[in-house]
Amino acid sequence: MSLFDFPSASVTCEQRVSTNVPLQKLYFLNSDFVRKQSEALAARAGSDVGRMYSIALGRAATNREAGLARGFLADGGTWVQLAQVLLSSNEFAFVD
Repeated sequence: MSLFDFPSASVTCEQRVSTNVPLQKLYFLNSDFVRKQSEALAARAGSDVGRMYSIALGRAATNREAGLARGFLADGGTWVQLAQVLLSSNEFAFVD
């Protein structure tokens, strides 16, 4: 959990430090947990790019995003890989 800067349980901490380092992104690309969640998201969304965006990000995909996603799938990408991209995005990780 130190990868995501979780505070020590032995000391009080009023606020977690916010960081974004390459090791965190590598975790999302190589983690079995993230892979399993991507498979679940892909299964839940079916073959619908808009539904996948809605489930993962809580909003509709823009026309550009939908086109890029369809292009990715047409070039041999899988639904699971597309789901993993969304789960690895900054928009998924950070709430504005």
